Amino acid sequence: MFDVGSAYSYFEQVKDKRKAQGLQYPLAAVLTLGVLAKLSGENTPAGIADWVRYRAGWLSESLGLKRRVVKKTGQIKMPCAGSYSRILSKGLDADNLEEVTRAFFASQSANSASVEVCIDGKKIRGTITADKPNGEYLLAAYLPGAGVVLMQILIKAGEGELTVAPTLLKALNLQGKVVTGDALFAQRNLSIQIVEAKGDYVWKVKGNQETLEADIAKVFEPDPPAKPGFSLPKKDFRTATQISTKHGRIETRTLTTSSLLTGYSDWPYLKQVFKYECIVIEKKTGYRTENVCFGVTSLAASKANPNRLLNIVRGHWRIENELHYRRDVCLNEDHCGLRLPNLAHVFAILNNWTLGLFALSGGGNFSNAQRAFNAHPIRALNLLLR
Repeated sequence: MFDVGSAYSYFEQVKDKRKAQGLQYPLAAVLTLGVLAKLSGENTPAGIADWVRYRAGWLSESLGLKRRVVKKTGQIKMPCAGSYSRILSKGLDADNLEEVTRAFFASQSANSASVEVCIDGKKIRGTITADKPNGEYLLAAYLPGAGVVLMQILIKAGEGELTVAPTLLKALNLQGKVVTGDALFAQRNLSIQIVEAKGDYVWKVKGNQETLEADIAKVFEPDPPAKPGFSLPKKDFRTATQISTKHGRIETRTLTTSSLLTGYSDWPYLKQVFKYECIVIEKKTGYRTENVCFGVTSLAASKANPNRLLNIVRGHWRIENELHYRRDVCLNEDHCGLRLPNLAHVFAILNNWTLGLFALSGGGNFSNAQRAFNAHPIRALNLLLR
């Protein structure tokens, strides 16, 4: 009934913590129904339950579920909102589901060809309460070239992004990958871990690495006038510029590289440093903003010219636009209001499944896709069973 290698077959690998006696719905079926409803625009346990109930006959047959009929109404029985909440909160281990998720998306051939891996943290604001003012926080590894989350880790109380980042990276096959992150992740231990796992890093560098930032800034300072009879050392600068016009703005991004710090700086596996400049001009008002920052990479100039590095630096922010934004706005993650233990984390994982399967189906406009899946749910089901 279900193809080997399908999402459903991977859901069957998630360990069910419930007692076998009295089980009405297989855990794999519950997870599948949750993702199906999310693909079709439902984001809460109540919404998922209603969406499934209206399609109970077709879904129970498609998933091979035992038919249970409510005597009073004659309707086929399916999980209620409370059942989804209880099963997804207490019936499985979120870390186990994360591992199964990683295995599934890593198995997709299109994902293995993706090179860049973006790491970034995200707070689930809907979990903030009076007794838990910080809420739940997750660190994810995202493939912007494929649109899928490879791995995600819950940041527990007393931990931070840097605490769990080594564990996240260790779980991934980094060979041939380029890991990107904001300035927080410009750390020696992470740089060493990535390169020794046969990957590369591209970090922005700011105040958390003051000495390194100052060294890079000095490389790109204008040369002082040469004294008579003397010549200044030649610099190896190479530059790429990209100009775009959208949303009433003209955006000019320039990245300049240098290998002059190689062998001078003690930063692990450093091959190039770069200066990144972004100038934005509002068309109507002429208002101009300019931002400059610096960065480091283990990619040698022979492997990454300025244009490739510029694309990598710009591509990192796709994790915000393609993942965080869609989870918050389209999947309503920040307003989930899920209070049961484990539940918000599991729903976040299901959101990653939803967006990942959407990307594997061809991507495009996610909101439009949700409406299409709702009108033709067999298309969504095929994403999980084939």
